[in-house]
Amino acid sequence: MLDWLSKCEKVITYLAAGTTFILMLLTTADAVFRYIINWPIMYAYEITESYLMPSAVFLSVVCAYRGGNLIQVTFFVDHLPQGFKNVLRHVVHAFTTLLTLLFLVAMIYQTEYNLSKDITPDTLPVGPGYLVVSIGLFITSLTLIVDLMTNKSVFFKKESDNL
Repeated sequence: MLDWLSKCEKVITYLAAGTTFILMLLTTADAVFRYIINWPIMYAYEITESYLMPSAVFLSVVCAYRGGNLIQVTFFVDHLPQGFKNVLRHVVHAFTTLLTLLFLVAMIYQTEYNLSKDITPDTLPVGPGYLVVSIGLFITSLTLIVDLMTNKSVFFKKESDNL
């Protein structure tokens, strides 16, 4: 399962990078077309808002987690004994996992609702954007659960003591 999960992490990281690149191209092209040619790209803002931004953010959460790029407030924890720091790291990781699972459940309900909703012909469906967010949260949840069970969390690394 760990091999499958690391392959999924790698795929969604590349998808997030590709989405970010497409987002940059679409925004630049829309600005050029809008201000130089006076012909904006139809639905550019809606595509950016409903599909590209959520994909770029939620598909890259696992990459940020693996790289240790999460925000950590350590001004209080730095003054605690080492044994208590270790316990606190497990509590923080368990709480983060629980919170991610709650977000995943809420997003699954939201995705189901938005995929079944009737849309008017002049709007873009937002359901696929919610589906991408659900996929990102699912992979993130699996990663957090596996890391919690195997004690390989970014929260457990000694480098976080000096942050």
